[in-house]
Amino acid sequence: MARCSSCGHESDLDTYVCDNCGYQLKVENIESMPILAPIFSRPEERWFQPDPFYLRLAKAIYNPAYAFRDINKKKDAWGGRFIRFTCGLLTGLWALAILIHVRVPGVTLLERTLAILPLFLVFFIFGLIYWRLAFMLYSFLFSLGANFSVQLDGILSIRYNVRMKKNPVRDFLSGQARLKRQQKGELTLDSIEDEKGLTKIRQTGKGKLMAYAYIPFVVANLLSFLVLLIGLPAINLTSFNVSYGELSSLMATIWDVRFVWALLDIFQALALLWTAVLMSLAFREIGNTNTQKLLIGNLIVAFVIIYTTIFLRPTLDFNLNIIDWLSGLNSA
Repeated sequence: MARCSSCGHESDLDTYVCDNCGYQLKVENIESMPILAPIFSRPEERWFQPDPFYLRLAKAIYNPAYAFRDINKKKDAWGGRFIRFTCGLLTGLWALAILIHVRVPGVTLLERTLAILPLFLVFFIFGLIYWRLAFMLYSFLFSLGANFSVQLDGILSIRYNVRMKKNPVRDFLSGQARLKRQQKGELTLDSIEDEKGLTKIRQTGKGKLMAYAYIPFVVANLLSFLVLLIGLPAINLTSFNVSYGELSSLMATIWDVRFVWALLDIFQALALLWTAVLMSLAFREIGNTNTQKLLIGNLIVAFVIIYTTIFLRPTLDFNLNIIDWLSGLNSA
């Protein structure tokens, strides 16, 4: 155990911030690097009251270390709901940005917008479902990376007194088994489980904290909407009554603007990398643990997602499909 030099409260040796007064007990190397310090340095000022969710979203962009400390102090679900709703809304606006380039003589811009409004609603609903499922998958993968890096769920089960039934697979993934071995001879989980506590990790508010880390996707989707609105070419139709083949040929001119779609993929890749950084800060705050280990694990997860969901697409004009590459070597 280590004693806080500010308030005298005893803390574990692996703790970076005093749980009682918030005084920083240890400074990591990543906090001392001139380039990375503005992002990863733990806030020195004392925390008094939570910011409204919209201010938390803004600070998650320009002052993420402070934002996630604030969110961890008083967790709420509004930020995650706003992010999912906005991403769904922007997905619907993507459809408007594409179809608004289809022009018919004698039809005004307002009339074309009203005509494709039902399609906007379809893509809006699709976006709500898509981003909900995507964020759930990303959260699972980032949690998995954090568990292998610092055994985050095992730490949370002790810090928040989470009472869970024994499960060898779950204990291995969460780091619970390793923590039990580390605590042998000190404080055992059996003594903690005798007390009344939470029953699930999600009750610690971990999911609410993670939800704010997806704010980069709002920025990326907004930029994608603007690129689609400005960068796509116009398509001129003689009338609304066109054959399916003619419409497909005309729409192909939009899909063939590769640099526009490549920009959208780049925005998504950068959003994932940015999210990995914010996830590291979120996990650091709730677990009071090592930033560098979390960052390495989350960046690995982000690169895996980027490779499997973005780099295998044809829009970037290069093919990173390992199977195709090996097939080409064999044929040669």
